[in-house]
Amino acid sequence: MEDYDCVHTSRSAVVNTSDASALTWSSLASSTQGSDAASVRERDSQGLASTPYTTGFIITAWRHHPPAPFGLCYSTPSPARHPDPAAVTQEELCTSRQPLEGYTEYEHEKHLTITSLIRTGVGRGPQLVVVDHQMVAKIYDPLFYDPYKYEDVMWYADRAYSREAAAYEQLQKSNDISDIVPAFYGAWTFNVNTTVVREGTSSEKTRSVRMILMEYLEGQCMVDVDAYSISERIRTSILKQCLEAYIRVSHAGVNHGDLSPRNIMILGLGSNSPDIRVKLIDFDVATVYDHPNYEFPEMIEERKEFESKWGPKLSSPLVMFFERMGKFSCEGWCPCEDDGADQWLWQNYAEDDRFATVQWNRNERFASPTYVDPVPKIEEPVSNVIRSRPEPETLATSSNTSNASNASNSSSASIASNAATEK
Repeated sequence: MEDYDCVHTSRSAVVNTSDASALTWSSLASSTQGSDAASVRERDSQGLASTPYTTGFIITAWRHHPPAPFGLCYSTPSPARHPDPAAVTQEELCTSRQPLEGYTEYEHEKHLTITSLIRTGVGRGPQLVVVDHQMVAKIYDPLFYDPYKYEDVMWYADRAYSREAAAYEQLQKSNDISDIVPAFYGAWTFNVNTTVVREGTSSEKTRSVRMILMEYLEGQCMVDVDAYSISERIRTSILKQCLEAYIRVSHAGVNHGDLSPRNIMILGLGSNSPDIRVKLIDFDVATVYDHPNYEFPEMIEERKEFESKWGPKLSSPLVMFFERMGKFSCEGWCPCEDDGADQWLWQNYAEDDRFATVQWNRNERFASPTYVDPVPKIEEPVSNVIRSRPEPETLATSSNTSNASNASNSSSASIASNAATEK
């Protein structure tokens, strides 16, 4: 069962599904704001809007049910793109239509106050802020996506929101992944006013903006950690947790699609705590296998076949990540020379009984690890099971013999008693 990066892509031609919306949470949430401020000033000098998502900003949000996810691996029809986004300003583009509808529950209302900033500003993609000191709000506001990278920013914001919300909704059905993904507090929508200037005339328009609420994680993004500064034992533990988290999420029904150090939070590092853990973040290119619009039924059958063969065992990291460790090996998390990363996988997982059994002829060039079909359990034929038990006649004979023995013993006891009385 192989689903790393994207379904049905070869190792030599993996589809690049990465997005510029990688989360970089840290306990010092405001430490990244200097570059954002510069970006905002640059946009402001061109007469473009700066972000309203600043400390103290109050968001009135309503519970929202997102539209069906679309894009890679989904058969959901994609919304129409703007024919020429370069011909209009980004403000005009973002006010030309509302986000894809979904369904809003206006009776479920929240008032949230931004208490600190993680990543905000023009060109930064989804805005990341802490609300009420305890949750992270990921705000899919297309006005702050980079138009040079995304062109129709409305389309990309809709795609990211619909996919990430669908992934988190699926993960809520599993009781086994709360330790490896942030807690999810639902999808929401709110309104924000935007000033549009056209031919010297300004007007204010109200836009709907989507967001999701998640657990605020006190930790470090893996991409910001110098792997060489920590011991090999801790490096190995962290990397193994990353790979296993990805696989467990897959078995919970979601292909994350972009395992990378920038999408992993490390908790407890540097606190002298023996409990160093990782959590997988950023699901905006993820795919839900069981979604009715998932377009690869053969993958569903492959997953069912794997489960029928291996039961509760997980897919092997040896198969899933073979020749795909470059994002980690180049940063020093595992050996990078020759096939060092693949050898590292073999050393750490060849004998691990939590995963399906794998074979790999390491002496054969270009050989890849493959699953070994489990040995079927040989059950004894029913006829043999019956014959292995005493036959009814034998039982009767045994019973008669037992009764006769008991009678003989009783008789002997009686004779002995009478003889004692006569004496």
